[in-house]
Amino acid sequence: MMRKIAHIIGISALVCYAVTAISYFVNNKQLLFAYEVVYFIGICLMLFYLGYLVYLQSKKKEVRENTHVVISALILIGILSFVYMIAYKHHRIYDITTNKRYSLSDQTLKVLESVDRNINIKLFIKASQQGKDQIRKLFDQYSYHCDHISSEFLDPQEHPDQSEKYAIEQYGEVVIETAERQEKLAYPSEELITNAILKLIKDEKKVVAFLTGHAENSLEEGDKTGYSLLKRHLELDNFETRDLLLLRSEAVDADIDCVVIASPKTELFENEIAALHAYFNDGGSILVMIDPGMVESLGSFLTEVGVETHECIIIDSLSQVLGGSPLMPVISQYIPHAITKDFRVASFLPTARFVDVVSDMPEGYTGYALAYTGPGSWAEMDIESLKTKPKFDKETDIPGPVPVMAVIEGSAAAGHKATRFVVIGDSNFIDNSNIGLSGNKDLFLNTIAWLTHEENMISIRQNDTDSVPMFLTSMQQMLIFVVPVIVLPLGALLCGIFVMIRLRRD
Repeated sequence: MMRKIAHIIGISALVCYAVTAISYFVNNKQLLFAYEVVYFIGICLMLFYLGYLVYLQSKKKEVRENTHVVISALILIGILSFVYMIAYKHHRIYDITTNKRYSLSDQTLKVLESVDRNINIKLFIKASQQGKDQIRKLFDQYSYHCDHISSEFLDPQEHPDQSEKYAIEQYGEVVIETAERQEKLAYPSEELITNAILKLIKDEKKVVAFLTGHAENSLEEGDKTGYSLLKRHLELDNFETRDLLLLRSEAVDADIDCVVIASPKTELFENEIAALHAYFNDGGSILVMIDPGMVESLGSFLTEVGVETHECIIIDSLSQVLGGSPLMPVISQYIPHAITKDFRVASFLPTARFVDVVSDMPEGYTGYALAYTGPGSWAEMDIESLKTKPKFDKETDIPGPVPVMAVIEGSAAAGHKATRFVVIGDSNFIDNSNIGLSGNKDLFLNTIAWLTHEENMISIRQNDTDSVPMFLTSMQQMLIFVVPVIVLPLGALLCGIFVMIRLRRD
């Protein structure tokens, strides 16, 4: 009876091997997890079958007992090998550092989720180049999170044909390519690599146009009040930026995906307001940033859309406690929305003002305030009082939390995307001197991503790389060495000796 069972087990092992082999070639020489299990079962069955054959051939009792021990050891080794193989191919990486310095940013992970074509990253670097291992870990992160991405390291001296093909001029250059297109980088960094991948998987860039002609902050200016850094961040997120001079145009260009109005200092003309109304009613997206002292024409346009504003300036005592100006309120309360999803960082708005939506929105539109200041703030209605020390007046001032950002959305018109409109009560929070403050950059870029219907771009961007060192005492250092190097191996050795002695006595 046992012989029949052993033969059935042997045949079953061969069947498992055959199923695994067929699966391997059917799935383009990739072994799926389910068939890995089948392969492991086949190994165990074959070990049992071979062990049973040896057991039958042995006539002495001692030989049979030793054969039993060998079979048990082989099965244990097979189990451990299988567990290691599964862990190696299906492992998980956990980053327990406080700032996730060894992980890709949320922005990169969202981009990788949308990758739908094979991408190869080639780094041209010396084989003995210092820092190579760190770069490899970065590339491995991309491959770990996206099966479509592969990477390779090439020494230009050993691969002159590749260097000539990609016109490599210096060590450290990176080529990121698909079957149709390629991008070339001067050096590897997460920000540049992700931006290159984004360019490769997108067929077109969304256009963000900034209204000009009314003394707005310039995208080209590199001084403190300019938007040159903002322009760079938009381009890194694969947006095309341009100036929009409506004084010479009767309408907003059809290829513009979002219009940004950054607190104009002079009045808008009637033809400009008419063009903005037509663009908005036709399903366009608009971002308006207004400072205290807003021009009347823009205020009328906002009122018609459904935005409520008050001529005031926000005072925040918390900013003063943090060492900043009381005129720069801390924005830490966000209403759940696609723009502020997973947004847990504060923003700082210099010279901010009250922004909300009216209670009776125009038909077909919905809206609400999206961001608020803290409870220790208020909207100061008497701006002249800023010449002295301002105090809260419960009769005229608006107590905090004060709304500083509002969002409006309209139903989709026939053949057009839904209208989207955002108003922020400050235009200086993303200038060159303030864009790097806490969450300012992310708040603006997330807003642009939502307005241009690029929701996959909404996230918190590149991680801070600050580290917190760990200091160990001499006793802790000794324990870290003694326990894994001496105690554990010695314990395993003693257990083995004890088991061997007991078996010989029996």
